[in-house]
Amino acid sequence: MEQVRKTEKSVLNIGDSYDNVLVYDLVIPHLNLKTQVAYAFADNKLVAIAYRSSNFHGTNSNLYISDYENVQQFLIRKYHEPFVYKLSGLDEPDLKNNKEALGSALSNGDLAIYTAWKISGTWIEHTTEPCTWRERRGEGYEIDHRVTFRSIKLWHLADDHGYVGGGLELYMQQIDIQDWGD
Repeated sequence: MEQVRKTEKSVLNIGDSYDNVLVYDLVIPHLNLKTQVAYAFADNKLVAIAYRSSNFHGTNSNLYISDYENVQQFLIRKYHEPFVYKLSGLDEPDLKNNKEALGSALSNGDLAIYTAWKISGTWIEHTTEPCTWRERRGEGYEIDHRVTFRSIKLWHLADDHGYVGGGLELYMQQIDIQDWGD
């Protein structure tokens, strides 16, 4: 943790940091994204880093799709084609190519987009989905857009600390763990 504290140049967000998680506020200018970056530690080892967009577009739901596509293109340029790409919640195949319909489905809580890469012992997830906790309070959906880097080798430590979540566990159940390497 101390190494991250010493090298991270962004502002530590004390209110969102807790126990073994450090959260920093930053802007990624070339992607036009306001984000928080969270570093998760278990047994004093870095097990995950998550970037969560805090861009708010109000009722212009198509901008959430644009944010996703901009980050997706950046990740494809850096890591090549993803291992997994999934649109969930859409029944009609022709909606997949209709950006306006995607934005509307996302903001209505009917769409989640999940992409993943496995690169040298790291599982990278890129997701955008509605957060239903706000809907339960009658406030409509907030869009959760994040990129998470997880250590495949150390992720079992995160399970011990209650950090388990996201697609890694789902795909580890579906794919033989021996195929993952280190």
